Amino acid sequence: MKTTELTDTALDYAVAIAKGIPREELRLPRYKGDSLFRYTRDEDGNLDGCYVTGPDLIFSRKWEAGGPIIHKEGLGFYQANATKWWAHLPGQEYTHEGPTPLIAAMRCYVASKLGDEVDIPKECLR
Repeated sequence: MKTTELTDTALDYAVAIAKGIPREELRLPRYKGDSLFRYTRDEDGNLDGCYVTGPDLIFSRKWEAGGPIIHKEGLGFYQANATKWWAHLPGQEYTHEGPTPLIAAMRCYVASKLGDEVDIPKECLR
């Protein structure tokens, strides 16, 4: 899927992968509108079958999840008009748009880490 078309859970999944969260730690959505879940590990580091979710995996819709990425990466963004935002990484060619600053910034982040196309599981596209 093109990075410029990523939204909702598909974008959150791509951000998780770009952040380095292993795929096996991500429980994919089971229902339309479902969020990502992250499997937990036991004290030996093995996946234990339990999972958690929360704002920490909703990168494109929650500032407490996406904001630290924006700050750490130095992403800048500006409002082009009432329905379009642009985000960019200073000194790099990565510039992406979106209907919100978080979506634009997360698309830009994903493109900088994973490229202009990303493999997204069908469960994230419901």
